[in-house]
Amino acid sequence: MTSVDLKGTLPADTIEVAQTNAYTPIVKYYPCWASDARQDIEARMDRQDKERLCGEVYSSLWSHYKGALFDQYTWHIWNELNTYAPFLNPKIKDGVCLDAGCGSGRAMAAMLAVGATRVEGLDISPVNVTVAADNLSAFGDRVGVRQGSVITMPYDDETFDVVHCYGVLHHTKDPYKGFQECCRVLKPGGTLLVANYCRGGLVNRVLDLGRFFTTRRIPPLSVMKRISRAIFGEDDRHYWYALLDGLYAPFRETYTEQEMRTWFEENHLDDVQRYYCKGFYYDWPPLFSGKDRGLIVLVGQKAAA
Repeated sequence: MTSVDLKGTLPADTIEVAQTNAYTPIVKYYPCWASDARQDIEARMDRQDKERLCGEVYSSLWSHYKGALFDQYTWHIWNELNTYAPFLNPKIKDGVCLDAGCGSGRAMAAMLAVGATRVEGLDISPVNVTVAADNLSAFGDRVGVRQGSVITMPYDDETFDVVHCYGVLHHTKDPYKGFQECCRVLKPGGTLLVANYCRGGLVNRVLDLGRFFTTRRIPPLSVMKRISRAIFGEDDRHYWYALLDGLYAPFRETYTEQEMRTWFEENHLDDVQRYYCKGFYYDWPPLFSGKDRGLIVLVGQKAAA
């Protein structure tokens, strides 16, 4: 299994944060015909339809992670959490944590292994809720899994010591609203981890072209799932999953690091740090993965009351 190596310092060419209180709009890299396809999808499907479809896509993907494969991927996430240890793990240990967009529950299991007192999971898919509950049944009442959207979380204000939202917000209708919800349920002094796709790079552009067909289910997800797993097999890097994630999710937004840091600033999160891991996103040159290297992982602390 690939060891994850993240660093708490930013490279010399990292974009500096703009001092602004305005939310920076997203600029997409769509050719005109792909943009027209996206607008057509927007016209044909309302928000609830898309959220339901998003749940169906991820229930198809995450229901695969059971048994030994679930354990393997859990330890992959556990290794990542341990690289964040100086900043994140002290809050996880003996804390009450939320995995917003929990999928099969792998990050929940990792946080429990770190020493969380209790971990809640939230997912849009009822299938994923069942899968995660089954995967984590050995933890008893230290675990709770609920169905719901990260856009309207079913939790009271200032509930959690840690909120973990990894690779979720960019697949929602309103990512910034989801980010605000993460901040709302976080206790003062609590820690938030968010990971979103970066903008740019050939990989994103190729995915955007492919989405002209896959958002019309050409080919169907079930067929492409079998093809991608036959090509890539089952390995620690989960290429087959990453491909389907990029092609079939109804929403797929991308960001710059500067935009995400602005989110943290606007919502009064301090000591914001970025981490880099040596997964396949980060092994590729910026020409392919984008200037911000594939996935932007930021961790910040909510200002004390």
